[in-house]
Amino acid sequence: MRCDCPRNGGLEDRSGSATEGFGEGECSAKAAPGGCGARQGDPEGSRVEKLLSPERRRQFVDHVTIKLGVSQRRACRSVGQVRSTQWRCLKVSGDEHALTSAIVDLAQRYGRYGYRRITALLRSQGWHVNHKRVARIWRREGLKVPQKQPKRGRLWLNDGSCVRLRPAYKDHVWSYDFVQDRTRHDKFFRMLCMSDEFTC
Repeated sequence: MRCDCPRNGGLEDRSGSATEGFGEGECSAKAAPGGCGARQGDPEGSRVEKLLSPERRRQFVDHVTIKLGVSQRRACRSVGQVRSTQWRCLKVSGDEHALTSAIVDLAQRYGRYGYRRITALLRSQGWHVNHKRVARIWRREGLKVPQKQPKRGRLWLNDGSCVRLRPAYKDHVWSYDFVQDRTRHDKFFRMLCMSDEFTC
């Protein structure tokens, strides 16, 4: 089975002979389920959501090993998770809760500030914190800098802040989003997805 990957230089073998095994000119069907390229979809056209972060992969591996009863080695190999990353426990600092509260308070006070300016404010307050850690907490808490809006018809607070409301009980905060996908016959369709943030 041949493939015209860029590393192979086309369909032709320069040496004139077929290469056996998984050499430089061959692609393994086991290594890439969708073909030669890692981003190539399957023939049915289905699109699987990517597990980007190691934490999401760790949760997926734990879920698969419990529900399907497969080994951890096989589950890690299927999602591309390094086993040492799977074993490593997440260490939470003792000041994580206090730092999160300080970031949320500054985001509420300065609605147009991003995580870099919030990091500068934290350092001026005496925090010895890296901007990468602030960005991680910023994404985890769902903070963002909203787009500038006209004075008429504002949708949120007057200072322009957009701090997500924390759900306290069932049916308190609902989230919705329009999702677009296509069928195997290339017909587009849209769905309105709604979820209760307290129960999901």
